[in-house]
Amino acid sequence: MFRLAFALLLLATTATAQTTPVTEVNTAALTGPFDQSPGRVTYLTISGPGAFSPTSRLPQVLVHLTFWSDACQHLADLEICLTKDDSAVLDLSDLMSIALDNERLDSSFDLTGYRGMWTAHAFESDERCRDPGDLGYRLVPRSIAGTWSIADLASNGAFGDRATGLEVDEAGDIAVPDERFEAVDVAFFAPDTLAASSLAVWTVLERGGDFPHEIGPLRVPIAARASTFDSQEVRLSLPDVVVGCSLFSSLIPGVGNVIPEFAMPASSGFLRLSSPRFAEETTISGGDVWLYAYHGQMLGPFGTGNPGSYVNPISLAPTPTPIVLPTASATPEPTPSPAATLATATPGVTATPAGSPGGTPSGSPTPVSTPSVTPSGPVETPTPGLSPTPGFTPTASPTASQAPPTATPSEGTPTPGVSPTPSPVSTATSTPSPTPSPAGPTPTIFGP
Repeated sequence: MFRLAFALLLLATTATAQTTPVTEVNTAALTGPFDQSPGRVTYLTISGPGAFSPTSRLPQVLVHLTFWSDACQHLADLEICLTKDDSAVLDLSDLMSIALDNERLDSSFDLTGYRGMWTAHAFESDERCRDPGDLGYRLVPRSIAGTWSIADLASNGAFGDRATGLEVDEAGDIAVPDERFEAVDVAFFAPDTLAASSLAVWTVLERGGDFPHEIGPLRVPIAARASTFDSQEVRLSLPDVVVGCSLFSSLIPGVGNVIPEFAMPASSGFLRLSSPRFAEETTISGGDVWLYAYHGQMLGPFGTGNPGSYVNPISLAPTPTPIVLPTASATPEPTPSPAATLATATPGVTATPAGSPGGTPSGSPTPVSTPSVTPSGPVETPTPGLSPTPGFTPTASPTASQAPPTATPSEGTPTPGVSPTPSPVSTATSTPSPTPSPAGPTPTIFGP
């Protein structure tokens, strides 16, 4: 029964065109939150299903992990030599680098008392598997995956998720999504029923990490409007939220929390952080910026969580290269002649203005001497999207010819009264120009 159901599912999925790409894949970089504050414990896992270094041809990569606090303090960085299909489990109270053959090195870090964000990047490695600079800091696409989990000791519950993956762009850098959005929403159960709540919001900046091509935290505060919507669609306006490198708060009403002590949503719903903007005038050195949000919540011993959902994302992908239309000087054209005939009729069949195969022109047209006009080059095939020259109407021919048309002179041959006349000037159709980029780096978190 299981095999039959699976076969039917496979058949159904292959019969439907897929328009949404799969996002749960291995990537070159990972990011997520961690919380080692009092009463919280965090564990990470890093695995290497695609760990392979193309340059050295070795089935391994060197993973560089970095940790920053919510106050933008650089806490620790370490390296793991991760062989193909291997995994590493990290206890943030006892962190240390891992060399070849899973050898744990002596130096260690204890992040107890801190919370913030972390990143992991997979670089190519050589036989030493010790320094990503040995091979020029080359990132390995689709190589690693990871998870994070945060336990709340007071409620004896936990929540976690798959680490957010980011991939390499054409320049060799880790790239954030090329979109803007109006807001980000995170769901919550009725706040007065929660045993624990943890809201994590963090930002990343392209080329903002320790090593070349890495992402890192945005060390500039970002402000956003905050509000909640309950199951009755009632909106509750809250004080603005300011995010540094990362923000940790609670959706249980209380002093200093995102939902203050004097407010209480009437039911389950979602928190909306809208119109993100810089909280102060600043200049960013790096690339684009992205904002992530996650809400973990406990109902007694049961924990769950959900990442933020983006409202009205607008793609900022580069504008496709416009089609270059031919100009009058690009290709030699035949000398224009008012009596030039561009279509050659099949012998024995006379072309008529109405385009009726085998028809005979009405009346007695006066013979006209037609000068010889031979195009100097092949007739150009119209480029998709190219508008025809106004006034150009080819004469219908009974038999289509794939070869370039050649005007055949013939003294005394009747010429239809209406002959297509090529325009002496090639009219170029205007093409859309790429939208110019604004001066200076513009974070992609801003709404339109």
